[in-house]
Amino acid sequence: MLATVDGGRTWLVRSRLRHRAIEQLVLAGSDVWAVAASLRPGGVAGAAQLYRSTDNGRDWHPMPTPVSARFPSLSFPTSQTGFFAYDGGLFRTTNGGRRWQRVSRRNLRNARFASPRIGLASSFVADRNELVYTTDGGAHWRRSSLPRGTAISAIAILDEHHWWLNGTFGAPSRGILLRTSDGGRHWEAIRFPSVPSFQVLTFSTPVDGFAGDGTNGFYRTRDGGTTWTYVYPPAG
Repeated sequence: MLATVDGGRTWLVRSRLRHRAIEQLVLAGSDVWAVAASLRPGGVAGAAQLYRSTDNGRDWHPMPTPVSARFPSLSFPTSQTGFFAYDGGLFRTTNGGRRWQRVSRRNLRNARFASPRIGLASSFVADRNELVYTTDGGAHWRRSSLPRGTAISAIAILDEHHWWLNGTFGAPSRGILLRTSDGGRHWEAIRFPSVPSFQVLTFSTPVDGFAGDGTNGFYRTRDGGTTWTYVYPPAG
């Protein structure tokens, strides 16, 4: 795991999980959570396991994982309330991950929550990639309109109004960023001519955000996603 304290200018190796591939890191108050998969022969990722660190990622402790799943998504809008989404549904914890309760059986991916009640996710219905949102903590989901042909790879939600989606669009496939400031009623599309879709997308304010993954590196924006600056790995 790498960590930065200067906005991405420099990075330090903080820790490693032996024989595990970290698929996602999530902040939950002062704690850090990791979704880490076991590695099968040939480097194939197995089922995911949840880990929590209370010292900024130096040491990790295994936590209860609600169900055996590959490539789930984890979101903690508060230090105590978290959501675990996968192809078979959604689980919620209200006590910092000690116990999990199922709240939905809907196919969900890339679930992100801005609060214990408001969240976004992608869902595959009849081979269509749809954007869905909830206002009751995941018990019920409604579909939000997207440009036809959009395939979602990453989601960021700051509040009930500011959402971002990264993915691909059109044929031939091109990277695209969609953003809305009115809860999905209107979308603005920003196409990336040279950068493919990312696996990670996060915003701390309506203008400050990061995007990237282990293949394409990491980028930072200071204008809500209109322009991006490459920050890691260092050039050269």
